[in-house]
Amino acid sequence: MANLENLPQFMAHLKSVRVIDEAHSEWTALGPLDREVRWNAQITIDRPNEMIAWQSQPNSPVQTHGSVEFRSDPQKRGTFVTAEVHYRAPGGTLGRALASMFGKHPEFMIREDLRRFKSLLEAGETPTTAGQTHGPRGLHGHAEQVLFRETSNHPRPQAQPAFSTARKSA
Repeated sequence: MANLENLPQFMAHLKSVRVIDEAHSEWTALGPLDREVRWNAQITIDRPNEMIAWQSQPNSPVQTHGSVEFRSDPQKRGTFVTAEVHYRAPGGTLGRALASMFGKHPEFMIREDLRRFKSLLEAGETPTTAGQTHGPRGLHGHAEQVLFRETSNHPRPQAQPAFSTARKSA
């Protein structure tokens, strides 16, 4: 069985996934304006190291189904990962447009989730700029930071905390 509770490590829009039993789970995502959206899902196919497929429960506010397939490269250079995700967001077309306006466009988010998943598998961590310095943001950048409440649910950088270098005199 897949460890669904680890998905928020690389899926930026997910706040949590709680496993209920072998086939059922409760998902919590952050929507526009950091509004929490919850739904229940069921695993419909679980072939370890090959494929996992799911669908949301009929009464869930988010209707989704999809699959992730893992195929070995014929030239033994790695694994191909293919994700197919279908969903109907709360609020229909208007809800989808609102989500896109607030930087939560589903196709972009899935592509970025896959990129972070690849990094996690290859390097053992997801890339982040959290904690790094940057130049002045300018008026436009600062306004976006305030309006869109730029935050991340990703952990702080995985580097060791800074330490002081004290010299010992001989």
